[in-house]
Amino acid sequence: MLVGSQHLHALYDKIEIPPIKPIVTRVEQYGGHCPHCHEDYVSPVPAGLEQGTPFGNSVQTLATYFRETSAISYNRLSSMFKEIYPLDISEGGLANLFKQVKNRLDPQVEEILSRLRHSRIVSRSETSARINGKNECSFSISKSRCLFSYHSSKSWTKGN
Repeated sequence: MLVGSQHLHALYDKIEIPPIKPIVTRVEQYGGHCPHCHEDYVSPVPAGLEQGTPFGNSVQTLATYFRETSAISYNRLSSMFKEIYPLDISEGGLANLFKQVKNRLDPQVEEILSRLRHSRIVSRSETSARINGKNECSFSISKSRCLFSYHSSKSWTKGN
């Protein structure tokens, strides 16, 4: 082969996702009894590592995203976390996780609903359905450049 006779034949990428492993942080919290003041004490833990759910913000965010955007069932979501991440979360664990996320988001949802209730609304739609023996409502509220969807077991028209 002569010098200078080579040319680029092909250029392409191959993409792989590295194995995903959960990061587990073990918290050991110590306490005791002071012999001088006779008070019990417990050492503080770092912010974000308080007792409660073992699942951190990244797990809560991902589970909520999949559940709310893709309507993935608890059973499938539990299987998905085990197969992909590998992280064992039971359906009950997911239910508790979603309750905590809901409680954290409730004040923001109320603020948004309050602003919408007191503003000029271009259109509003309420649709209801009976799900697992309960009446459920889904709201869509739109303003000039904003659409807000909200799901509740309470009807807005009944003043709840």
